Amino acid sequence: MFVTSEGRPDARLQRALAAGNLTAAKQAAFEIAARELVELYAEKGGPKYDRAALEYLTRSMAEGNPSLADVAQIAAVLAERGLLMRGLWTRPPTRLVRSRRTGGGDAARTAVS
Repeated sequence: MFVTSEGRPDARLQRALAAGNLTAAKQAAFEIAARELVELYAEKGGPKYDRAALEYLTRSMAEGNPSLADVAQIAAVLAERGLLMRGLWTRPPTRLVRSRRTGGGDAARTAVS
């Protein structure tokens, strides 16, 4: 699962709903659905993984303010997951965490054991 420094998307969604913050609620709901869908495709070897990963990357670029390095790292992690899914990658999978230096873009690669 993808993790952010602001907490899990489901917890942020509940906070946003409680506060009546529509923008934050929509963003958290998107993250929950998109991230979980991408992870599910990766885990199940779904043929729609690449499309879901590209949609996630495109939307994260449109809704956030990621640097070029952030985008490259997100794309690298998503591509790695696709290779793992196809049995073409031998290193442990990585996950995305929210970048603290950019104020919100998914970026840092963290090994999952």
